[in-house]
Amino acid sequence: MPAHAPARRHRALCQRSLPTAEPSVVTNGGFEAGTTGWRLATDAQGTFEVLDGVGRGDTRAAALAAPANGSSTISQLVPVNPEAEYRLSGWVRVTEPGYPYISLQVGNPFSTPWPGGFLRPGPPDAAWQELRTEWLRPPTGTTFVAVALRVEAGTSTPGAPVLFDDIMLEEKLPLEPTAAPTATPTPIVDLSINEVLTSSRADPEDAGNGWIELFYSGDSPIFLENWRIDDSDPRTPPHRITTQLRMHPDDFVVLLYGETRLRLNPRGDVVRLYRPDGSLADEMMVPALEPDRSIGRYPDGAAELSTQWLPTPGEPNGSRGPVPTPTPLPTSTPSRRRPTRRRPYPNRSRIG
Repeated sequence: MPAHAPARRHRALCQRSLPTAEPSVVTNGGFEAGTTGWRLATDAQGTFEVLDGVGRGDTRAAALAAPANGSSTISQLVPVNPEAEYRLSGWVRVTEPGYPYISLQVGNPFSTPWPGGFLRPGPPDAAWQELRTEWLRPPTGTTFVAVALRVEAGTSTPGAPVLFDDIMLEEKLPLEPTAAPTATPTPIVDLSINEVLTSSRADPEDAGNGWIELFYSGDSPIFLENWRIDDSDPRTPPHRITTQLRMHPDDFVVLLYGETRLRLNPRGDVVRLYRPDGSLADEMMVPALEPDRSIGRYPDGAAELSTQWLPTPGEPNGSRGPVPTPTPLPTSTPSRRRPTRRRPYPNRSRIG
């Protein structure tokens, strides 16, 4: 690259550089902000505190203790969408016999169990136990739910409280149906799915090695919070970007499996990008790809799709090898965006 050539900015999102929180409607589920968001029941006879260095990964965790013939409960109210689905999960560590549990409570005053929304750990164990429900639809008429952590009599002794960490209530929103294709080309808008890799030679059968690159060609910065990315596998929910990620014109963002949990299919897949309002912003039909072979738009952000000899995460497509002749695919969503001016880019990207 010539010394005077301008460089594009890029951002690479990976599991190590992002917060570990998954999409969740629970506030402070990891208790890193202390007791924020959680309320101790007024009739509680035990104690509630947040301890340092005892959580998963030496982080913070909530500690609940109940005296003999007593109980201790903390909870928080969260709004729910009657049309969405929810999955409750969390981690519990209990070393004394007793009765701790995590539950969803509805009704007034939030004392009725949400069917299927009850989690109880196994026998006492020094190790952390992960608990998770199935995807659940809110009971009819429910607009708020209480996420409750409870320890009942006999479950703890002084100095041995029950520990709770990483409490989550994941939300899977309904998606608007994709409009039928018409003769009028549908613009991709300024944020597009720019390149996709489904597997690598490190483990060709493991789709967890894949990644999705986004490219922004607009004229002013945007924030990606609440944008969602999804594939064609109905068993996995769309990934919602929960961070205040800011993109500038000509920025790249690389979403890794460790962040999205989307297992891209090397034998063919469909990747879709949704705006915060649920409308479809872009989609890419991904054919069967060999390991370490990606498919991307050329030039960046255009409608034409080409198979790259060398993947270019966080860099202009074609910058690591010979630029292939653009081959339009009939399944690609057309675009009316202005062509993006390509500029040399230094190989500074580190992904993963």
